[in-house]
Amino acid sequence: MSETLSALESLKKDGYIRAIGVSNFDISHLKEALATGVKIVINQVEFHPSFNQKELKKFCDQQDIAITAYSPIGQGKDLELTVVKNIAKKYTRSPSQVILNWLISKNIIAIPRSSQFSRIADNFKALEWKMKQEDVDRIDSITIHERILHPPFAEFE
Repeated sequence: MSETLSALESLKKDGYIRAIGVSNFDISHLKEALATGVKIVINQVEFHPSFNQKELKKFCDQQDIAITAYSPIGQGKDLELTVVKNIAKKYTRSPSQVILNWLISKNIIAIPRSSQFSRIADNFKALEWKMKQEDVDRIDSITIHERILHPPFAEFE
């Protein structure tokens, strides 16, 4: 890791890149990376209501590392969560907008994926409103903690 981060730091100093980010780093990986002295600005990880990585988010906040959430709607699975559907009804929004708005409220960058224009347009509407903190807390209280993706290169506990 040290060798790779050092090479990235050289690229940054030479102006080839502006920032250094990582992907699928848990807290132990981030600590190891930060121990090299290289500034990590972003960590792209699986993050959605049923895999709310609260401790990782807290650590990243303390280290001024942004999080980018991939699979932010849990590959569609989280759209069916009762709490998400109830909040969607409350705000007259789609479940996808609720989840994306929840992530935005937590200062998490979301990168939803879709090839359907209607879903892409719907997702952008998550930026048009703000969820009340009590509803953010309701989503935060979901007790499911299930990773959906298991990249073969990653070491997950």
